[in-house]
Amino acid sequence: MNILHEYKDVIIEIFKTTPAWIALIISIISPILNKKLEIENKKVTFLFSKRLDIFENHFRKLYEFRNIVINLVAVLLYHYEYLEYTNVDDINAVEEQLQKAWNEIRLNEASLWLIADSELLKLKEPILDSVKGFFQKTSSLSQNGILRLNKQDLEELIYLAKSLQNSIGKILETYREMFSINKK
Repeated sequence: MNILHEYKDVIIEIFKTTPAWIALIISIISPILNKKLEIENKKVTFLFSKRLDIFENHFRKLYEFRNIVINLVAVLLYHYEYLEYTNVDDINAVEEQLQKAWNEIRLNEASLWLIADSELLKLKEPILDSVKGFFQKTSSLSQNGILRLNKQDLEELIYLAKSLQNSIGKILETYREMFSINKK
């Protein structure tokens, strides 16, 4: 007791200054914690924006690919209707555009594999099958780099192009739902 009585002024001073010491500690730690939270927030925002960029780029490439497929169907239908005026150069040009667009999609998909969920990746299987079937058919019809077509070949190509268009439409619809802000 004698010690408490002897250091009474020091103990009172410690209790008086304790809130100031706590405030000092908080003022030192608070900016550090806020900075760490800010860094984490920026990191999450960056990762989310990169993920969104990958999805948007893939959506855009698929949309462009679908437009080329629609153009191809139109060209094939025209040549089916007017078989006597068939110019395979038109079909070859559109098929070349299709091949180029498909290669761009394949390059873009490398980053998509890292972030996409399994449901989205499952939607790619019909597209792969349709593209493979279409290119195999055009390859089998090509002799020495020249496409040879008859009415039955045109019917098969139109069917394959339409199935490709439907496959792409399904994945584009999934993207539209994913990007939709007003979900029900």
